[in-house]
Amino acid sequence: MLLPLRKKLTEQEGVNKATVNFAMEKVTIEYNSKQISINHLKQVVSKLGYQALEDKKQYDEDTEKLEREKESKRHYW
Repeated sequence: MLLPLRKKLTEQEGVNKATVNFAMEKVTIEYNSKQISINHLKQVVSKLGYQALEDKKQYDEDTEKLEREKESKRHYW
């Protein structure tokens, strides 16, 4: 189960949020890269017996908001 992983990740200094998607068997982590490294996060994941695959997407709330607004303005015929 992914809940212990979420708990362990959110206990790490620099992790703002860890969200679990059970259907996709995926965890999304919001973190401050000045406080914690991606390598440290991967180690936490591995120590709990999960495989850490890095999705190269980096989210920026402003960019994400603009994308949603663009999407909502599109018309499909």
